[in-house]
Amino acid sequence: MQQDAGYVVRRAMSIVWPSSIVLMATYGIERTLTGYVIVLMAIAGNAFLYAIIGMLIWWLRKIVDVKRQ
Repeated sequence: MQQDAGYVVRRAMSIVWPSSIVLMATYGIERTLTGYVIVLMAIAGNAFLYAIIGMLIWWLRKIVDVKRQ
């Protein structure tokens, strides 16, 4: 049962936070400057990805609203 829950958590994390795979690079160097930089890059990559997705959704909604008028 514990393996199944771990799988579900990993799947959910890869969907909600796509750049979480980058965090594997911090294994063993968690509390070093390099580890913090890698985590920061993962957060920035995720923010960038969500910004692009948000812009695409906004653009598509704008096109649909123009066509309705």
